[in-house]
Amino acid sequence: MNDGNGTAMLRIEGVNLAAVLDDTDDISVRRGAGLLLRQAILQIEERWQNELTAVSTGASVGLFRLNGDTKAEDIREEVAHYLNHDENYRHLTFVVDIDRSGSFAERREALIAKNRFRQLSQPSLALPAPGLSDKVCDYDRLRPADGGAKLKKREHASGSVRARFEFGRKQRQRFYADELGMEESELPAFTDDLHELTDSNEYGNLNEKMAVIYFDGNKFGEIQRDFCKDEKGQAEWDSALGNYRRGYLQDLILLAREDEAFLSPNGERLRLELLLWGGDEIMLVVPAWRGFEVLHHFYSRSEKWTFKGRALRHAGGLVFCHRKTPIPRVTTLAKQLAERAKGEKGKFSKENRYDYLVLESIDFPAEPLEQFLEKRYGSMAYDQQPLLVQSPPPYEFLPSVRPILDPLPFRPFRALAESLIQGVDCEKRVARLNELIGDGTHEEALTKLEKKVARRLFPGIADEHWGWRWLHLVELWDYIAPQPTRSPR
Repeated sequence: MNDGNGTAMLRIEGVNLAAVLDDTDDISVRRGAGLLLRQAILQIEERWQNELTAVSTGASVGLFRLNGDTKAEDIREEVAHYLNHDENYRHLTFVVDIDRSGSFAERREALIAKNRFRQLSQPSLALPAPGLSDKVCDYDRLRPADGGAKLKKREHASGSVRARFEFGRKQRQRFYADELGMEESELPAFTDDLHELTDSNEYGNLNEKMAVIYFDGNKFGEIQRDFCKDEKGQAEWDSALGNYRRGYLQDLILLAREDEAFLSPNGERLRLELLLWGGDEIMLVVPAWRGFEVLHHFYSRSEKWTFKGRALRHAGGLVFCHRKTPIPRVTTLAKQLAERAKGEKGKFSKENRYDYLVLESIDFPAEPLEQFLEKRYGSMAYDQQPLLVQSPPPYEFLPSVRPILDPLPFRPFRALAESLIQGVDCEKRVARLNELIGDGTHEEALTKLEKKVARRLFPGIADEHWGWRWLHLVELWDYIAPQPTRSPR
């Protein structure tokens, strides 16, 4: 690979993502935006294959080397013009820059800086053509409607929403086929909306609830700076991460295909939505009754991921909520939880940790997350730590938990959790639980349950903060490997 100083490089990045990922509550529109961002980078690689050589491509970022005597600024303008005028990509915003100074690593960092500067120098929203309609889009309530036919049950849709919706519906199977190296005919069909994804009469109070799961790589940028100092190193990183992710996706699809809990009510579609895929981020939506399992399935599969001898760890965010909770707000919460899981100043960056939130109604926190947690957990909030995923992860252990929990009385455990939050003496609550669930042996029943379940599911909690083991168990009681036809509490 040519990495001589002076070789021009070009970097493309899709920016202002909230304007196309978080502007509507329609899952197909959001999916379409993510797929379009990915497809744009691949399209540039194919369309300019004689002038550009791909060095690194991710979910919405492409790094290319210019070949031979290619005029760098001319190519930059051509690429930018294409992205700004294509019938689909013109609804997104991209930055395109070139640099030829210094070493490969210096050019890479310079291009990131140039992209950021250009982003600040141009509109944060792709502006639609004027005069299309005097109506406002019913989906994003921001852009003018395009005057076309109604989209689903809503009368007015903008050109941006319509393009993303159509792309999200039509290209999803192609994405899975490309990632997994399969034919589209070999793939299962997937649910199209959150109602179909969460509709069930077999999981009691979890009906119509979903789990939004977000994973973010810890210090992946730092790893690249340390080990990807030339094109060869960058290519090795892209190849390693891509192979890991594809292997995980294959395992996830296999898991879902073999578990009836992932099948839609008619048995024809898989209840799985992939909202982010690429770079160092993954975001999934699954039924609430499989959210905890899918979270730990990822950690079990990624446990041995390494690059150049360095372990690849992930922070996770998990939100359980009703399907009608606004999806942009839920995805933001999942990202905030993952950020908490990294710890202050990256304290936990060398570990796999996650944080979660259970929302029992369609309402979502109106205040900042930290304030919400303080209000929810009282004095206990100050001792809260993101949950550690130890080796081996508890994924294989989860099915054995349900038979232990189902016969137990839930209300006394909830009463114990409430006492912990209120900061009152819990001695009577503990004694009552020991009496209710005891088996007549010399060892206290609650201590046995703690050893058998709570410590295995929630390791790393210091003994002086023992109450958090029970708070977590109570909060997640219904979500830990539930079985169908189980009567609601």
